[in-house]
Amino acid sequence: PPLMASFTGLTLACIAPIREAFLGSVLFDSIQSVGVASPPVMLINLGAQMSLQDRSAGHAVPWRLMVGIVVGRLVLMPLATAALIFTSVAAGLLPPDRILLLLLLLQGATPTAMSLGTISQMHGQWMDEIAEIMFVVNVVSVPFFTLSVATFLGLLDPASGFLDWLHPP
Repeated sequence: PPLMASFTGLTLACIAPIREAFLGSVLFDSIQSVGVASPPVMLINLGAQMSLQDRSAGHAVPWRLMVGIVVGRLVLMPLATAALIFTSVAAGLLPPDRILLLLLLLQGATPTAMSLGTISQMHGQWMDEIAEIMFVVNVVSVPFFTLSVATFLGLLDPASGFLDWLHPP
């Protein structure tokens, strides 16, 4: 549903008369309010799913697998993203625009999407496992994401000279 809504919105936004009639209307404001409320509602949904888990059998995901997921998502993904982005800048495929690069780097450092839980609930599969993974990854992501952002900002700081070294003017 979120993907279908995005495509529908994009299609309607490309049609000028519909876009002009829609923007600023009560319907647009209502849909925008629902969109803003979506992340907190997904977090409440995650909490509800976690509360329904049967804890008598232990954790749904073995701890070794959970550590692998956390390391892969919060350590290896930001490193791989940074390597890909900085290699693209050095090759001239991406401009050395600091804001663009920061946004791209942040995409690789963010925790697992909440929509994954919604998708698993829609299909009725792996709900306990996905809820547990998302909970742990989101809790553990706070220090890792902070470290990633600080590192990215340090590399992109003009005083560091990293971008000038990577892509000479």
